[in-house]
Parts: sequence; C-alpha cells; structure tokens
Amino acid sequence: MANLTVTPGSVVVDGTRTTTTIYAKLTVTGSYPGTNGDIFDPAALFPQYKSAPKLPIMVEVEGSGDWSFVYVPGATLGAGKLKVIVTSTGAEHATAGYNAGITGDTNIYVRVVAFKA
Repeated sequence: MANLTVTPGSVVVDGTRTTTTIYAKLTVTGSYPGTNGDIFDPAALFPQYKSAPKLPIMVEVEGSGDWSFVYVPGATLGAGKLKVIVTSTGAEHATAGYNAGITGDTNIYVRVVAFKA
C-alpha cells in the first residue's frame, strides 16, 4: 500500500447522489509486487471514504504514459489490487521497481465510486 499515495490537496468528493465519488491524483513509488498488482484500499488512501465503506462499484485509473491500470476487486475493502499493464504489449509490469514512466507520471488520476453506507 505504501507504493500508492494521494497527492495532497487533489481529492474531490461528490456525495450528492446515492453514491460517493472520489477523484484524486495518485503518486506511485517503490516496487511493483508482481502478479495481480499492488494493494489498493480506498479507505486507507482516502479518509473521506468513511461515508461509503462498501466495496467500490467502480475504480478507474488513468495515466499519461504507455501503462494501463486495472482494478481487481478483493473480497474485502482492503484486499483490492491495482494491476499495472504495459498498454502496447498487454504484459503485466514485472516484479521490480516501478518503471520510471509510472513514477515520473504526474498525471495519474483515480476515480472511485461506491454506494453510501
């Protein structure tokens, strides 16, 4: 989880409907743990998630490089993962330090949607 952090001041919460939607900018550091991705726990990343402590119904992550991010839901809120794929080849990121194209990407944005509690 320490590999994914939220850029301070980038979080916007929309709780005007039956869902809570959180938008934020992500920073990625460290090493990619390999098969099935890095832990992605909305409750740990966003204190604002307490209004919607259920499993997300949608997670979208976009960056500006040759990388795709795929949310893999877990059985519990803290067990979800963010899988990183090389867009041009379809291969998963190797078990190694995150590629400089990811750690240097200052335009990685996430949107998390969950039903309110």
